[in-house]
Amino acid sequence: MKQKKGRSCFLWFLGLLMLFTLLPLAGLAEGDPKEILNDTDPYILPLEYVGLIPRIDEDFWILQGGCVSGDYGWFATIGAKNSSFYQWTECYIRKYDIRTMEEIARSEKLLLGHANDITYRPDTNELYVLHVYQMKVTVLDADTLAVKGEKRMQYEAHSLSYVPSSQRFVATITTSLMNCYDKDFEKTVDYAFGPANTLVSQGIYADEKYVYHVLYSPKSNTIEPDNIIHVMDYEGNLITKIPIGLKGMEPENISLVDDTFYIAFNVSREAAQLYKGTLVPVE
Repeated sequence: MKQKKGRSCFLWFLGLLMLFTLLPLAGLAEGDPKEILNDTDPYILPLEYVGLIPRIDEDFWILQGGCVSGDYGWFATIGAKNSSFYQWTECYIRKYDIRTMEEIARSEKLLLGHANDITYRPDTNELYVLHVYQMKVTVLDADTLAVKGEKRMQYEAHSLSYVPSSQRFVATITTSLMNCYDKDFEKTVDYAFGPANTLVSQGIYADEKYVYHVLYSPKSNTIEPDNIIHVMDYEGNLITKIPIGLKGMEPENISLVDDTFYIAFNVSREAAQLYKGTLVPVE
């Protein structure tokens, strides 16, 4: 009995010691991209399937902007009719429970000019939906998806991300330039967004250190044949390129939740698809 009691006390002490050793690490994401990425060590991003974003009736099947924050994702599904005329393109904004991929809210039919990117602003619980070629964003309530107003931009943009720590927006223009705006969309600074390339500009996610720009390689592109993420700093330096695979599928938007990237792809007329993944070092 004494030996059993002594062993129990030892195990209890060992467990307590491990608890206090690990406690300072609680809440920190393993493999946080802004902490581990650099211009020397290469990484890849293996992706796993999360779920479908299905077509709405016969017309609304083209995925455009989107973002994921916490347990929820918001995605723009635009109609094929008038999709070549940005100012007349209709769309729905749809809210999903990422754990179940159940659609839990849907906006009215809106004119959002292709809704090329969406970013979530947590302090106001709002979505900012970018109008391509129109120098404006539409602001929605993130829960009801009701329109709350519009913000004007000083330049055109193709993608948009809000950075809570600095209370600013980052907007990219094609694959080579970006602008930063304050929380009221008064332009602050222009930055070069890095070297030119032959890829198609898609969505971005920005944190306080880096901008993660997902780029699409069409089947005809033999120069740069892979879908990829360009990781840039705010001085326009290309830090690294992260291959994401899934050749033949078009990545439309990108988000980062802790250490997990979420990327939604246009796949077919039936449904878009959401994938997720964490960084893996290349040995």
